[in-house]
Amino acid sequence: KHVNGYMSLQGGEMAYSDSGTKKSLWILLSSDIYLPKLNPIRETLAPIFGRKPDQEVAYVAYNDQLPRGFNGTRGGHSKGILMASEKGKSIVWLQHSVPRFVENVTEGYIYPGSGRENGQLFLCLSMPLPSVNIVAQHLQVQAANVYQAHSPNWVKMYSEFWNILNKNYSRGHKSLKVDLLRTTRGKQVLAIAKPPNFPKDIYTEELNKQMNDSIVVQSWKNGAGGAQNMHCTKKYNVNDVDMIDVRTKYGQAKFSSKEDHSKWYVARHKGIFCFSSLNRMLSQKKRGGEITCLFDLALAELFRRSIALRSRCNNDKA
Repeated sequence: KHVNGYMSLQGGEMAYSDSGTKKSLWILLSSDIYLPKLNPIRETLAPIFGRKPDQEVAYVAYNDQLPRGFNGTRGGHSKGILMASEKGKSIVWLQHSVPRFVENVTEGYIYPGSGRENGQLFLCLSMPLPSVNIVAQHLQVQAANVYQAHSPNWVKMYSEFWNILNKNYSRGHKSLKVDLLRTTRGKQVLAIAKPPNFPKDIYTEELNKQMNDSIVVQSWKNGAGGAQNMHCTKKYNVNDVDMIDVRTKYGQAKFSSKEDHSKWYVARHKGIFCFSSLNRMLSQKKRGGEITCLFDLALAELFRRSIALRSRCNNDKA
């Protein structure tokens, strides 16, 4: 349904972009996130789903808001699935913002009913298999809350991955872990893991060193926890998204940041887009998390165009 070019949303629509698409607009997929067909999330995770998964594929699922029937209390504020294949010599790291997803790997693809209420974001990265130990170290540092895993014998060759799959946790991390990775297509990925109780606010006190540019952040700032105000200095500003506008050739979807549970930011001028698991809330200082940045001008521009309204500092020129 469209009214004056705006889509009437039902809560299952998917806007898509990948490394091979032109990024002037989002691609509105014909499927629904609750349906298994033509669903890139379900298709990505297909090797580990159901009663007869590919036993050669190792995986770990983690979420700070667990599905029913699971427990765990680690301090990481992060959600995702890390899969690895020795035969395919590659890994897939799917990070997302959806509480209680995946619900139960053995039951197949089920998208939670609560996921209809707010916007969510998925970032899927394919990388060479040797990267798996570095990503596993990031899960350790951020204190990812692991609740399901499968660990075939070949994983023993990758000790860090083996440890996280088997919940052999390392504790006491005090500093950020920063690594430069590459996708299977050779794109650079900057991965930043924040441990719980890191003494600084990562958005206002740390990211300026990595970005060398001001940033605009979309994050969940509803409820208790101490929503933070914008941060304005001569050389580095942190502003917040107030309204999102997802533009497709079939129309556009406009909604408030308060209805968007996703966490991401984009550099003000540079070609840097970053997926985040951390909200701009004071309570998040005590939580671990992950920030994953792509150096991609077209992707950064796509997200900049998706910001309909944001906060502005007095020194904001454009």
